[in-house]
Amino acid sequence: MQRNHPTTRLVQANLSADLAAPSLWKTNLPSAADQVQFTKTLQDNPWTQQITPPLIGLDTVPLYNDLGYSDRPDWKQRVRFYSDKIVIYPVALNPRPRLDQPKKCINNLTRGNFKGFISRGSAVTIRKRLEAWIKSVSVNKRLYQGAGKPKHSHIVFATLTLPSKQVHGDNELKRSVLMPFFQQLRRLHGVEAYFWSSEPMENDNLHFHVLFDRYIKGSALDDLWNVACNHLGYLDRYVQATGDLRPPSTKINVCPENMSLVKYVLKYVSKQPRIQYSHSSIEDQQEHPATYWEHEEIKGGLKEVEQRGLKYNLADLEPDGILYPDKVTFDGKSWWRWYKRRPVEGRSWGMSKELTKIDIYSTDVSYRVRDVRSIMEWDPTVKFIQKDHCEVWYCNTFDVLLRNDLRLLNDYQNHYLRTYKQIYFPDQLKKEEVVFVIELDQVELPDKVPKWHQQRLFSA
Repeated sequence: MQRNHPTTRLVQANLSADLAAPSLWKTNLPSAADQVQFTKTLQDNPWTQQITPPLIGLDTVPLYNDLGYSDRPDWKQRVRFYSDKIVIYPVALNPRPRLDQPKKCINNLTRGNFKGFISRGSAVTIRKRLEAWIKSVSVNKRLYQGAGKPKHSHIVFATLTLPSKQVHGDNELKRSVLMPFFQQLRRLHGVEAYFWSSEPMENDNLHFHVLFDRYIKGSALDDLWNVACNHLGYLDRYVQATGDLRPPSTKINVCPENMSLVKYVLKYVSKQPRIQYSHSSIEDQQEHPATYWEHEEIKGGLKEVEQRGLKYNLADLEPDGILYPDKVTFDGKSWWRWYKRRPVEGRSWGMSKELTKIDIYSTDVSYRVRDVRSIMEWDPTVKFIQKDHCEVWYCNTFDVLLRNDLRLLNDYQNHYLRTYKQIYFPDQLKKEEVVFVIELDQVELPDKVPKWHQQRLFSA
């Protein structure tokens, strides 16, 4: 049944009155303390000893346990506020002890075996770390302007390539070129936090996507990277081949106006190749060495495909088939060319130690969160997806909290103020208290909001 179907809206309207009562709320949990208090109240009342909890579907978390066995709930619900979505998921309060600790210790001895690309789990970790970092810098830049503007108020996203053909291993490049490059950024330009990811190009040369927290001119960035590359002789080989002393080996990427910096960065750093296995026969499925494939968008469409002389078969345009070099596929909107790539040797990404302990804002599901969720249910601009283990609400989180709950917005903003201090001023974080960034009793709300938010919220 579709969400916007008239029958669906009628059923939702009939259920809205029932779900409005806190005692009958089945899809969102109160906080853990509220659940314990509610359970103890039922136990102390002799008239409610025979009450049984209501039936709940498998896609939800029980409000409380059976009253005859325990007075503590087994689960609670957490909410995680991304910049473009709100995720509600269950968390076990008293999980069972793990029985595979010896096996886990043995697995730690093989942690050096990397897959050669960024996995989906690593992509989720990168998303949380980078969003917390970028959000903390942007919040501090917006709130503390003028004389008190912090020095770390700019995130630079750049791509670094080798001036000549790669003749060393990937680990040697990262050890002798990339790490000295970051050391010089720290010493000469005051960079403190940084992130990097590596990916092979079509010519098998390794290139890097990097982020750091200070603005640097393109010419200075070129000089630092070329000097670092010359630790292994790559600049000298380029000069001997071309006679040019300044190879164009760096590029500062500019984020489009209609895309957030986090999404723009993740589009580059979390690309996962398509892995293709070949089998000797269908019966035994004996796997040969896997091959990795990447695709390049042909922005000129079919006209550019014909100009470049790429061969394509109309019966072989589906990308799910067997891949081969220069295969052309069409997904209904865009044309793509596939090429083979090699796996990365060793680690494919890393970050400074200041970024390894930060995370985006999350909290227990309370009545405030529940009320915001009930409002989002009827908001046509919010897209909802029910998954097996969580609920995902795609929206502009700042706008939703600004319109519906300023106290949650305060907590959201204060989290990133603390995150900024955790990265750059850890000593001050222990001594100072972070104040509210938005007054709850303010009257003229649009005057307190940036202009680009005013245009989105109040222009219609």
